[in-house]
Amino acid sequence: MSRMLIADDYPVVRGLLISIFQLDNYKLFLASYELQACELIQSTPVDPAILSLNMPEASGCDVLGWIRGAPAHKDLPVVLLAAKGHRKDKTIAMEHQVSLFLTKPCGSRDLRAQFSGLPGG
Repeated sequence: MSRMLIADDYPVVRGLLISIFQLDNYKLFLASYELQACELIQSTPVDPAILSLNMPEASGCDVLGWIRGAPAHKDLPVVLLAAKGHRKDKTIAMEHQVSLFLTKPCGSRDLRAQFSGLPGG
């Protein structure tokens, strides 16, 4: 069973992602802020991770930068979910080697279809 991290500060979004992926044979690990996401990644092997771009203390790109800088996690597939599809955000995410950048809201079929093409997805 694959282990997936879902990190989003909005409970409704976390709940929607849980409902999308819980039937796909993932063991889900949840984080509501960025430090918690980093701690979970350090302590629990996950493959893949879904991060919200906008979290209270730091951005999902900050977490992604930390992931890519850690040799043990540098190849982790990471999906960034953005509330707005600003070109600047997408550019920064691509510079940090994001696996997939999506704008909310995204339909469950689209999300699952795009997600299935990722390593670990």
